[in-house]
Amino acid sequence: SDEPAYASTSTMSIQQLSQPLQVFVVGGTGLIGSALLDMMVHKRSKNANGLEVDVIGYCNSKKGVKLVAGKEEITNWTADLRFNDAFVTSCANRGGPICIADCTASEDV
Repeated sequence: SDEPAYASTSTMSIQQLSQPLQVFVVGGTGLIGSALLDMMVHKRSKNANGLEVDVIGYCNSKKGVKLVAGKEEITNWTADLRFNDAFVTSCANRGGPICIADCTASEDV
């Protein structure tokens, strides 16, 4: 299936993951989102459960950023190009679940 699979505590256990969890951060330039990105990217390690996290991108209301091999590929949002599932899926490095971390106060996410 070409549909993205989003990890959810109600549908998936972290013990079921055989590869790093792909994470996309919405609101990744704000105070909370940037702190979360810093924690996941710059201090990358396995957690106590052995879960590895692979941050695949982040966005805010003005741009989306795809992280590829440590480099940022920036997409500026336009009237025709906005944050959506297709953008998140395009950031994925491989198949498997994608966890979206919502660090916004928006009800639109």
